[in-house]
Amino acid sequence: MNLQSYLNGSSHIVNRITSLSRGVTRGQLDFGSRFNVKDTPSVIAKGLRAVLRWDETATPATLPVPVRVLAGDADRITKPEAGVAISKLAPRADFILIRPAGHNGLLEEGGQYAAAIAQFVQGLAGAAGSGRVQPLRGTGQR
Repeated sequence: MNLQSYLNGSSHIVNRITSLSRGVTRGQLDFGSRFNVKDTPSVIAKGLRAVLRWDETATPATLPVPVRVLAGDADRITKPEAGVAISKLAPRADFILIRPAGHNGLLEEGGQYAAAIAQFVQGLAGAAGSGRVQPLRGTGQR
């Protein structure tokens, strides 16, 4: 069924509407749509059922590490407002809005995502080097 949706283009239409922004290329759309071919309907159904009862509003406040929340401005699945809320709940968080980007914005605007992540990591490295932040110690568990 998923292969048929990919081949007849309906998977592309759904991905374009739900997961990508207005600036997506055909190659990016096709790349994102190919992932649906591998998904089994039972896995998708279990995931969607789990989302209906999913509540992690208490989790961000428990994060002891710095957090950068990234969101696409055109995300129709996880609204940017959710990212803002998460960044307000986590004690050491900031929020970056990527434009133009949908739910799969990493495919569309990989350079912007990479730059935002690199800036975050460089800020952490600078803070650790200045003595303002204690480096995290591993637990030895993997």
